[in-house]
Amino acid sequence: MTTLPDVVAALRQAGLLTTEPVGALPAITGLTADSRRLTAGMLYCAVRGAVQDGHGYLPAVALGGAAAALVETPAAIALPQIVVRDGRRAAREEDEGQRGERTHAASIPARRSQR
Repeated sequence: MTTLPDVVAALRQAGLLTTEPVGALPAITGLTADSRRLTAGMLYCAVRGAVQDGHGYLPAVALGGAAAALVETPAAIALPQIVVRDGRRAAREEDEGQRGERTHAASIPARRSQR
């Protein structure tokens, strides 16, 4: 399993990291972009979609036991937040970095360009 410091380092290397959490980083048990599938200890990836914005679920995932959140816009919640430029791309990067381990971020398609 990838650790949160590994996630931060990979996002920094990919040029996606804007702000990293301050202080000790908690252990993570996996990652998901689906708040309904979150289990305690997971990294929650707040992805903006065409219909829903995952940032709206941050208070619920904090109460649900998320270890940290990957966000584009920080929220005023007691949860370590990794701030990135593109949440969808960052979630895909981290999913690919799980070395074949099945995560729910795998269902996140690349953002389509607007015509």
